[in-house]
Order: sequence, then C-alpha cells, then structure tokens
Amino acid sequence: MTVAIRTAHLKIPGGRAYQEDYCTFSQGGDSGSELLAVLADGMGGQGASGSGATASEIACKTFVESYRDAQGSVVERLGAALERSNNSVAKKKKEAPELGDMGTTLIGAAIRDNGLQWVSVGDSHLYLYRNGELRKLNEDHSFVPMLDRLVERGEMTREEALSHPNRNAIRSAVMGAEIELRDLPETSLTLRDGDIIILASDGLDTLDGNTIVNIVHESAGEDPEIIARDLMEAVEAAGKPDQDNTTIMVISVSAGDGRLSALPPSSKLAIAALAVLLLIGAAGAAAYFAGVPIPGLNVERAAPAQPETGAPPAAKVIPQKVTPATPAKAPEQPPKAAKPQPTPIPARRDATINQRQPGQPPAPAAGSQQPAQSGTPAAPQQPRAQQPAPPPGVQGQGPQTPGVQGQGFQGQAPQGQAGGGQPQGLQGQPGTSSGSAPRQGLPPQHF
Repeated sequence: MTVAIRTAHLKIPGGRAYQEDYCTFSQGGDSGSELLAVLADGMGGQGASGSGATASEIACKTFVESYRDAQGSVVERLGAALERSNNSVAKKKKEAPELGDMGTTLIGAAIRDNGLQWVSVGDSHLYLYRNGELRKLNEDHSFVPMLDRLVERGEMTREEALSHPNRNAIRSAVMGAEIELRDLPETSLTLRDGDIIILASDGLDTLDGNTIVNIVHESAGEDPEIIARDLMEAVEAAGKPDQDNTTIMVISVSAGDGRLSALPPSSKLAIAALAVLLLIGAAGAAAYFAGVPIPGLNVERAAPAQPETGAPPAAKVIPQKVTPATPAKAPEQPPKAAKPQPTPIPARRDATINQRQPGQPPAPAAGSQQPAQSGTPAAPQQPRAQQPAPPPGVQGQGPQTPGVQGQGFQGQAPQGQAGGGQPQGLQGQPGTSSGSAPRQGLPPQHF
C-alpha cells in the first residue's frame, strides 16, 4: 500500500517566559516520497543566554541536513544524523562558553514508502494511534520508569518515588558528550490507512493517557490541524500555572499515491486560531475535560514488529462525553460504521506518563543548586561531575531488532515556528508524576 501523508504542528510557551522547544518537518526523496519529522526540547535554564533554545534549534537543523546528506539504510542515516547533531551542540558550547551546560532531547522520525523508523534520546514522546488504541513507541530516558519499577517491586514507596530529587531529570540527552542511551530500532513499523503519529515534548504530560486517547479518538479522520488544536486546547484548559513549553506534531496517514502532503501551519495562524477557539469555547472545553478521569497510568512501548503484526489489544475505554438531546427524527439514512472505541495505553514496566502528584513542589529551575537529600542522589550540575547513584535494582534498556533499507533524501527543512498562549494544568492522582518542572540534563549513566 502506498500512503498519503498530512502534517500539522502547534507550539506554546506555557507558563514560561521562554520557548526552548523546536520542531520541523522536511520532505524529500523521489517525488517527495519521504518525510522527516524532528522535535527537540532544549534545557539549560531561563536567562538571557537562551541556551536551551539554542541547543534545540541547532540539533534539529543539523539533524535534517545530516539525514538528507547521509548514505545507507534509514536506520544508518538516523544514527548518523543524531551523532552530527550531538557534535554540533558540542561545537557551539566550545564557541560560546556563556551558554553553559545546555542540551536537548531529540526525536527524529522518518517515513519512507509505508514504513516508520525513528531515533530518540530523552523523554519526549512518539505515539501511534491505530484502531482506537494509543501506544507509546519510543523509550523513556527519564528516571520515572526506573523509580516506578522500584515501587512495583516494593523497594520504594509511591511517596518516595514522587518526591525523589532526580524524578524530573533525564538520564540521556544531546549535550555534546557521548550518548549512551538512545532508542534506534532497526525494524520498520508498517503504517496503515487511518494511522495517526504524534510527536510531543513533555509539556503534553499535563494530560494523562486516557485523556489523550479520548481526544485523538474523537478527532480521528479530521485534518491533523484539528487533532493538534484539540490536544493543545486541552493542555491550555487544564489551568496549570507552571505549564511547560508544549509542542505537538501530528502526522495523519491514509491510503494514497505515495506523494506526501506536508502542511504545518504558520505560527501566526496557529496562534490566532487557537486564541479565537479558546475565547469561543473555553467554558465548554473546561466542562468537557473536567469530566475526564485522571488515573495513574503506565504506558507501553510497542515492540518493533514485522509488517501487519502488533501488540495484543488492550481493554477498550469509552470516551466520556455528554450525549446531546435527541434531535427531531430525520429521514432514514444508511447506518454509518461506528468508530472503534479508544483503548488506554497498556501498562509496561519501563515507561510512565508523567504527572505531578497534588501538593508536590515543582523541581528547581535548571542550573540551580539542589540540596542533597539523605538516601537519595542529587542531580549533578556538570556533565562530567560525580554522577548520582541510581535507585537500586534498576536494569538498563532492552535489546534492539534487525533493520530496513532506505534511500536518498532531497528535502529542505522549514524552521520550527513558535506559538503563543498561556496554559494552565491538570493535577495527577497517585501513581502519576509531573514533567512540567524545568528538567536537568544529567550525564549518561549505566544501571
């Protein structure tokens, strides 16, 4: 099957005075048959230097250029582009020491023919929505899954995990040093008609997994701009004062002639549309989303599968929405096929939707000093400084799988656009954590 692709993205600074997310789509290949989506969430703290924004922009632009110029299979080109992005951050840090210990997360997702492959570092998200199910595809390189495993084994209480000083830190990032933790599956995921792919920074963690799947389910079949808008409206309607920067990229897949249609909206149009929609429907949106449950929810990374093979389906979740009054009877129409009901993200042992427990204090801004806590490691301030001891009994990431061949790339990369809006946030219940606090990039560690 050949596929037709439509794309869209939105960005907001949230409750921050600065925007450190960066994203871009780039189209290339023979007759525009290949699409590359790249998202980076920078870190380095607020301040005049803007080091987090610098790191994310450099990493994204270098990744696109490197992927276009690289030779070999898709997985080889993704790996090479990641290395060059890391080197470009290291070079910039040497040229401008005032930028400090900057770094960034990064996801690069490539679609060629009807296959999806990716590389990711950090805690940004890559989701696949298919037939009412939402699955997290990439690995989570934060401390959250490690701490949750300790809770499951009874080696740590939930309260200790939620208050751990390194909970909001990430174990791997693009910082110019060696990247020891990366997610680079070698097997391509075969795309199907109706698939929706979502890349997002951790600002989306304001919403729990059930809320995300309900929103995507309701918007499935619509333009990707509508899906991105509905998700961003939910983040804004949550009312979180310290809402993190949020970037959402949506890729809609349908059967077609193999030509890709990349249509990311401009920043000004995205901001204007979002503002008008919020003014018109703020009350209704708040009422709707107030009724969605917020459970502590684990998510599963779908194992890279052979074509037409997927993870077993999970229990279905019916979207919670008020049923309108029955209208006057209209002439009979042929019955429409019902949409499959959405499914919550199935539980796994090594990734977790991040939500902050009510009452949990936000983590300090990146670059600030954290007091050491008895019995728990404190996040270090320099990449090569003494590393905090990991929580006991944690295992490393799982194995990777064999790969797929790719071809040349001719596209150009439009720059990511910044959006506007002042969001606010949902509070998680026990079993959830927050990714909204400014994150600190830790040097890679072995566990």
